Parts: sequence; structure tokens; C-alpha cells
Amino acid sequence: MAHYLKAPIIEAIIDIQVRVPSAPTPDVFATMAVAISDLFPSSTSVNQFQLNIVNGMPGVAPVAHNVHVSGLRLTRPENDQVLQIRPRGMTFSHLAPYRSWKAFSNEARPLWERYVESVKPEAVTRVALRYINRIYIPLQNYELMDYFRLYPQIPEKIPQDITGFFMQFQMPQTDLTKNGMAVINIAATPPREDGAQGVILDLDVFATCELQPSTTEIFDLLEIIRIRKNELFEACITDRSRDLFQ
Repeated sequence: MAHYLKAPIIEAIIDIQVRVPSAPTPDVFATMAVAISDLFPSSTSVNQFQLNIVNGMPGVAPVAHNVHVSGLRLTRPENDQVLQIRPRGMTFSHLAPYRSWKAFSNEARPLWERYVESVKPEAVTRVALRYINRIYIPLQNYELMDYFRLYPQIPEKIPQDITGFFMQFQMPQTDLTKNGMAVINIAATPPREDGAQGVILDLDVFATCELQPSTTEIFDLLEIIRIRKNELFEACITDRSRDLFQ
């Protein structure tokens, strides 16, 4: 993808899911959080709720619930990065301002190595890269087709004005990898204070897999996924959108 001075990325996400031989205890995540507390000093628990319906009085259905810690959510003081560590995997998010894939992936690698060292997964089962873009069009009235190649088409015989929309496309990417998939969401978002109209273009490209949790193998696959994500993004927009990012 071309380098844009005003890239519309509001969140970039690397998500790696794993299979573990046995569920790690909360202490495993607490120890990891301490080890990287210089990077992510704030930590909150990710709780899992379990509901149990128990027998009660006639006509009454009591519900019991259990809560246990299933991971941690770690953040930085700048609130520009979020790391979630859980038994099923690791999710690393970079919020705006986004710098570059090189910086993002270089930051993710040592975190993934630390996760593997701490949790000791036996395999990686899913690798995903998701980029959420918010594109502001500096007009109160505009034609979607002028800025996007992917958009809802309104039949001619019904009113053309719309105040909101949402579309999702689920597209296999078998040429990328056997179990590759892309999910593209495009939707209206509230306008900016100056009246500019917002559109979310959300691209999630992932592959289910069975890989050893080595850094090289996982990030080689992420690089392939990133290239496809860029191709999809460029295919979804027009030059008028590109002009907004310069």
C-alpha cells in the first residue's frame, strides 16, 4: 500500500490464537505482566462469566454465576497500545496515530516471544490482521461511488437519501492460504464536528492454521496477510479517497 501522510487507520490489530495442553493459571499472566510493566504499566483483569441455572421455587428460575480471571488487558499511559493476554492467545492493538507496519510488527515480535515463553502453547491455530479505517469526507452530501468501489447501491425507484448504512462481505482467500478469509465491513459513522461525513472501512484478514509457535513462521504468515490486506484496501477506494490521505 502506498504510504499516506494522513493514513485513516484508527486501530491496527494483530491477533494470534493458540492451543495449550492445559489452561494456564492467572499467575502465569500476572508474571508476564510484571516482566513487561515498563512497557505496559496498567493492568486490568479480563473476566469470564459462567451462568448456571439451578432449581428453585415453582415459577422462579434462580441463576448462579461464577467469575474467574481468564487473562489480562495491559495498556500504556499514552493509551496508544493495548495488549491482551489470554489462554487462547494474544491480541496486540495499536491505536492512532499509527506509524508503520515495520514499527508495529517490531513491537509485536518480542511480546509474542514473551507470551510463548510464559504460556507455552503447543500450536498456533489462527493468525489475523485487522485494520479499522475511518475516512472523513469533507462534504455533507456526496456520492459513495466517488470515494469507494465497494458500497450499497440504492434502487432507482426508492428515495436515494440515507442517514446510515452497514455492509459486510465474507470472502475466502484460498489463493493466499488454504484456510484464508477476509471480512470487509463498510459502514457510516457519526459526522465530525465540522460536518465532514465519516465512513468506517474495516478489513479483517485471517487464516486458520496449525503452526509451531515460532516467531519466524508466525510473522512470515502475518506479512503475507498484510500484503493482501493492503490490496483489498486499495481495491475498495478511489483516487478521491486517496487525495484525502495526502
